[in-house]
Amino acid sequence: MAEMGMISLGIAFVAAVTAVVCAVAGWRLQKSDDSRAPRAWRTCGIAMLLIAGALSAAVVVLAWCFLVEDFSLIYVAYSHPQGETGSRWLSRISAIWAGKSGSLLVWAWLVSLWASPLAASSVRKGKPFEGAALGCAAVVLTCLIGILLFSSDNMPFWSTPAELLDESGNLVAAASGWGMSETLDHWAMDIHPFLLFAGYAGFTIPCALTVSFMLGYGEERVWRTRAFAAVALAWACMTGAIVLGAVWANSTPGWSGYWSWDAVETASLVPWISALVAVVAFSAFCIENLCAKGNGLTRQLVLRVAASASVLALAGVMLCAFVTRSGMIRTIHGYAGDSASAWMFAVLAVAFAVIGAGVCRIRRFEVNVGQMGKEDDDV
Repeated sequence: MAEMGMISLGIAFVAAVTAVVCAVAGWRLQKSDDSRAPRAWRTCGIAMLLIAGALSAAVVVLAWCFLVEDFSLIYVAYSHPQGETGSRWLSRISAIWAGKSGSLLVWAWLVSLWASPLAASSVRKGKPFEGAALGCAAVVLTCLIGILLFSSDNMPFWSTPAELLDESGNLVAAASGWGMSETLDHWAMDIHPFLLFAGYAGFTIPCALTVSFMLGYGEERVWRTRAFAAVALAWACMTGAIVLGAVWANSTPGWSGYWSWDAVETASLVPWISALVAVVAFSAFCIENLCAKGNGLTRQLVLRVAASASVLALAGVMLCAFVTRSGMIRTIHGYAGDSASAWMFAVLAVAFAVIGAGVCRIRRFEVNVGQMGKEDDDV
């Protein structure tokens, strides 16, 4: 099982690097009007679909080990549910994202699934709008998979030392007491992390689409429609996660109420608020009265806010990951300090924050917005 998981991660990493290279090649070829550009965009899409397949295989391997209680993986030994909880299949599946490395794998997997429709479209059409957006998503995936593969603290497929297993494969000695914290034994906590990571992963797509549009690709209507749908769905996932987490906190001794959050959980409000701003801005633009009666400056301001918030939501996600994984705040929701992933998330948070702050100042955005009034009048 360990070998299968590692091979899957290796394939995913190679495909992610390939997607980034193809996206850069497509961008350069597109600038020079080279006829090979569509081939580069299609190859990028194929690489992204390969990532989704490889990460799906890795998740299936880990899920199977939890379901059958195969303790040959040390991550399963550390994170498996104990007692009566262990008899529930949902608890065994949810144990996949209970630990640091498993949650990172699920996050990367969900990013690849969110990007799959764009990848399929890129393979069919070979257009730069989808291809450039996939390039941005591939950068995020390269970082996530790279940490999984090359950071020993984040690899979920290390084998359990032989001295910790008996002949039947059961844990012995000190390892027999390992397992998930009983504090997390709650149906809401089985679902809460998955929805949270679904939201985290989903915010990659509106950010990637916005970056692609600002690079000069795609039409305003296409960008606005797709980015709006993606950010709204990701925001809905995060909203569900926050509500379920609050339900868990209310029913768990020691947390004293719905909003007795620790700093790690409170950090999730940063991308949630940014995404809410984007949803409201996109919605305001789509309301007929505002679109019909607002002047060009109003429309420009609304879409500037929507574009910036779409990128800043992903910056907020990276900030959350930094807070959770740096070890600077130790709570039941945090992980042991990990300098490698902490630095990576800190750099990504700063990078996307800079892009979010400056993306609306790109001249092409002003030109497109300036043409919107005429386009809407024609309709």
